[in-house]
Amino acid sequence: MKAIFLISLLASFIFLSFSIGTSPTSVKIPEPATPVPSSESEQLGISTESPTVAQPQKFKIVNVVDGDTVKLESGETVRLIGIDAPETKGDCYATEATKKLEELTLNKEIELEKDVSQTDRYQRLLRYIRIGDSFITAFKNTPQFTAEMN
Repeated sequence: MKAIFLISLLASFIFLSFSIGTSPTSVKIPEPATPVPSSESEQLGISTESPTVAQPQKFKIVNVVDGDTVKLESGETVRLIGIDAPETKGDCYATEATKKLEELTLNKEIELEKDVSQTDRYQRLLRYIRIGDSFITAFKNTPQFTAEMN
């Protein structure tokens, strides 16, 4: 039994060594389908064409539903990503959260930025809201905002 195992192991090694040791001699290397870059910028993969940057879309907020939900001029409802404000007027700080969001966004031109999820279970758009260079979620971390809420 041991002899059969050793013979088959030896045969495997011999076969493997022939497989590795031989290589086809008539392999033709294909020519590249694209032309070879001629300039240094092409060789480095740098495009010399000027890029086209999509301009962000501007939206106007016409209604603040609560501290984390707004209505756009288009009629769409947007739920802010990164803010979880109280939903009803009876909840603690619900009125303050709504007033603060009104102060920051109402009748202002804003930009919306998508994340992984497009909508929530109520079919509201899930978006970050940007005013100028700042996201609305950044305002909640400022000392002024914290002082106003206390």
